[in-house]
Amino acid sequence: MAKDSVDVDGIMMAEYDGIYWPRFWPRSRPPKSNMNWEEWHREVQKMPCREDDVWTVTFPKAGLHWSSQILHMLMTGDTEVRNAETHFFDMNTPAETTAQSSPRLIQTHMPINYMPKDVWSKKSKILVILRNPKDQLVSFYHHIRSSERMQAGDEGINRFYQRFADKKLGYGDFFDFYDLWWKKSKTCDHVKLVTYEQLKKEFIKTVRDISEFLGKPQTDDFLEKMAHVCSIENMQKNKEILDSPGIWKDQKGTMYRKGQVGDWKNHFTVATNEQFDKIIQERVNKDWDFKIIYE
Repeated sequence: MAKDSVDVDGIMMAEYDGIYWPRFWPRSRPPKSNMNWEEWHREVQKMPCREDDVWTVTFPKAGLHWSSQILHMLMTGDTEVRNAETHFFDMNTPAETTAQSSPRLIQTHMPINYMPKDVWSKKSKILVILRNPKDQLVSFYHHIRSSERMQAGDEGINRFYQRFADKKLGYGDFFDFYDLWWKKSKTCDHVKLVTYEQLKKEFIKTVRDISEFLGKPQTDDFLEKMAHVCSIENMQKNKEILDSPGIWKDQKGTMYRKGQVGDWKNHFTVATNEQFDKIIQERVNKDWDFKIIYE
């Protein structure tokens, strides 16, 4: 049974099916919904999908907003900066998503077992973005500190790391989340996994590959322009267009904080980093055929 409000070491969460979920979804946008997570997931399983749907899937703070902007430009053939996050699946009821017009660019943090069943029969395109867990954790830490809705205190990164290790940060375990998505990408040609660090290091090459996956090939000139427009620096300059209003404690809050690879070095103690490395060694599937880049 779903629990709407659970104090998880100082952060108010919801609980369903043995996993913690954001307490304020899926009823934070008007019109207000009385659904709890159990009801939401039940309806999601029955939700019709479409062949031209494009899904972006990430663990929280692993590049969902940035990659959604990239996909929006590839799908529309337009490099104008726009808010492309109106289809954030987790904040909508299934009926609201169903009512949206095609083609739908849908963003989610859903573990694979909670996706609509129809997404597999329709073979909707799914792009999964994996960010190295150290930088993901740092970004999530700052996100929760800045978020008015999370109601979390200004705690240290080392205690926050322990939440990660204990699987208390929402959406389940980071490593299980990506292992299941990676396995699906090896058997389904409509699921593709790329890393956040790939996008940062080889933007044009990686985005060209994504465009081919979507069936939306673009010219070199277009990709060059995208590389400029989609830089983190430009995203930060366009905060008023791109960011999510009403969720921050003050004006400094943003979805586009740094976007750096290796920012974890500015936060972790030696002891915390050693503990994290041990968890990575234990939980990362040794069969993964890609490298996680940490700096």
